[in-house]
Amino acid sequence: MVKAAHYTASVIFALIAILHLWRAIADIQASIGLWQVPIWFSWITFVVAGFLAVWLWMTAD
Repeated sequence: MVKAAHYTASVIFALIAILHLWRAIADIQASIGLWQVPIWFSWITFVVAGFLAVWLWMTAD
């Protein structure tokens, strides 16, 4: 059961990382309320979510 949860969370984090990479490369603007989310935020999120995805995948075994 824990193994399946690790794989599921890993895939979700990988999708989040891919979407943030896409946003950063395509220079897609995003806002939360009146706050414009800077592009550098997507680069940081890409690295963090990518790390979590790889880490969860490796610890699933």
